[in-house]
Amino acid sequence: MQHKQTSFRRDGQQTHEWCQWVIANRSLITEIGIPADVVASRQEFEYLLQHGYNRAGWWNEQPWFEIASARSQKQAQFWVLLQSYVTEFYAAADRERELQILAHSFRSDGGPA
Repeated sequence: MQHKQTSFRRDGQQTHEWCQWVIANRSLITEIGIPADVVASRQEFEYLLQHGYNRAGWWNEQPWFEIASARSQKQAQFWVLLQSYVTEFYAAADRERELQILAHSFRSDGGPA
């Protein structure tokens, strides 16, 4: 996936942009049931996108979050969140392609393919 910025440096601007996106999407994140550790950083959210579950799931820790286990309504809300994420963090020329890539991993209703 190509991003506007290719590194995960913890500079102030990137951290601020991420925090602003989380704040703007807080109600949707809460409704879906995404744990705080998943949105603690953009890198953690990318992990969820790549694997379909959070790192706590990998280490068998709590809180566990796996989009495949979510009800269909929450999966649809997750797809809306993904669209918001791509719109915010991907260059305009790359957005359609990135959404297509994510659509291969997550059906149009937000569930895993």
